Amino acid sequence: MDEFVKLSKEASRQPSKDAVVHVVLCNEACDLDSAACAVCYAYLLHTLSSTQCKKSSTLSPASPPLVHIPVLNIARKDYPLRADVKHMFDRHSLTSDLLTFRDDFDMMSCHVTDRLHVTLVDHHEMTGQDKRLEGDVVEIIDHRVMSASHDTTTNKKKRIEVELVGSCSTLVADRWLQSNLDIPLSVVDLLYNAILLDTVCLQRSAGRTTDKDERVVRLLEEKRQQQQQHDNNALSTATIETRQQIYNHLNQIKQDISGMSTNDVLRKDMKVVIGSRLLFLLVSLYHLLLYCSRHGGVLQAC
Repeated sequence: MDEFVKLSKEASRQPSKDAVVHVVLCNEACDLDSAACAVCYAYLLHTLSSTQCKKSSTLSPASPPLVHIPVLNIARKDYPLRADVKHMFDRHSLTSDLLTFRDDFDMMSCHVTDRLHVTLVDHHEMTGQDKRLEGDVVEIIDHRVMSASHDTTTNKKKRIEVELVGSCSTLVADRWLQSNLDIPLSVVDLLYNAILLDTVCLQRSAGRTTDKDERVVRLLEEKRQQQQQHDNNALSTATIETRQQIYNHLNQIKQDISGMSTNDVLRKDMKVVIGSRLLFLLVSLYHLLLYCSRHGGVLQAC
């Protein structure tokens, strides 16, 4: 998958003037679930498209080139604040220089030339200035209830999959499983870890887990075991770890705020809500209080 990400990064820097650009965009929180969905689903679309091109007749009319670019919907400078995302991506050689962030790629330049397609993963609405690109959305994959304000008439060609499961990665993993393609270990590992983290290790008491989440996790575990039998690499040690151990380790990385400044903590889980006249910034109270307690109170922390 790292080769695909390299190609998508090159395409984002200098997209061909006649190419159709298909962006797979995660949500603005850019947590592991959302980020894994963006990269893994873009890779699936790329693989399916490449397979179809090979099967197509050489006599068929030439179609414009199609490139798939996963975009992490945060500024590049905020990436180090997503410690769990960085940990998992680095584990698969998806380093930050290979990734495309929202401020790296000008989607509007493709929009004005009618060359932009957008798939939204782990959310279903464009926000802020990206609202202008709503008509370019061709697909939505989300695991939350559609908001009442969502305009389904903007683009009637949208393919919408909204299913109330615990993790959006469950839906993307299900797409991979149904594709009959060989699923790379990197894809299995990213989606598997994202599901465990998002569902609190499939604990029903947390109120997030569904039968589908559990079924997909079991299938991913089977895929991982099968592949590890033929690939003796560092990830094979994961077979001796329980789901709970994997979850605990990843959650610890996610919650770690050591080395962060006050500004970093405020930005770490910040959500932006845009009203008719005001813009609201919502921050994580848990991380803010934890940071203040470690630095002698609010005044000292600030």
